Amino acid sequence: MVGEWREARLGELVQLQRMLINPADHPDELFEYYSIPAYDSDRRPTLAKGSEIGSSKFAIQGEAILVSKLNPRFPRVWHVAPRTKLRAIASTEFLILKPRDRVDSRFTPISSCAEVACHGYLRKPPARFDQRRS
Repeated sequence: MVGEWREARLGELVQLQRMLINPADHPDELFEYYSIPAYDSDRRPTLAKGSEIGSSKFAIQGEAILVSKLNPRFPRVWHVAPRTKLRAIASTEFLILKPRDRVDSRFTPISSCAEVACHGYLRKPPARFDQRRS
């Protein structure tokens, strides 16, 4: 019901996406690439050819929330929606969380999580991440 909040497991709100793409298999294709350096620089993806990207990356399909697994003292939570018609990919240093149907990602608990509430939990295996209560 509108205006009511309820407690839910994170897995009820988002799905962990883990589909890999090896950009090197597509050396001439231009990708929209979400990386830790891009986040730290200006929170914009870079455009890079597959031949310029060194290893497999996660596919991003539509809106997603990227949560960095690196250095949890510096929270990196990035709401993304591919900006171009290019295929979007992300570093495997991110967890890729896809909002479930009828979930507005701006209101998921991960959107504004603090170091203790979210990033301390990231040291656990990603398969258990979606069991966390919001």
